[in-house]
Amino acid sequence: MIAVNKINDVIKLAQAKEDIYNKNADTPWIVLNSKLEQYLNGLTFDEVKSLQAIMYLGRDKDYDKDSTPQEIHDSQVEYFDSLGWNTKEIEIDQMIGKVPFADYLINGKTIVGL
Repeated sequence: MIAVNKINDVIKLAQAKEDIYNKNADTPWIVLNSKLEQYLNGLTFDEVKSLQAIMYLGRDKDYDKDSTPQEIHDSQVEYFDSLGWNTKEIEIDQMIGKVPFADYLINGKTIVGL
């Protein structure tokens, strides 16, 4: 599973981007979006997969409540494994395209016990 400090870094960057987005200020949003994208590109593909699994858990809140946090995470990653992953860049684009990205990650962190 991706380290909690990396998730927290992504949350901070995503929150800053979303705050600017909500204020309709184009130029700073582009800069913050670029910083977020650069940070995510610096992660390994496995970390990106883990982060995306956590994001979708936080968005959908669809998981076996009798499972341990690690099992919940692993089950979500396995589900996406079964569907097949796109390239790292496409997976990153899918995540950063979601405006409540930070909220999804915060919710997901709770679900996986981080």
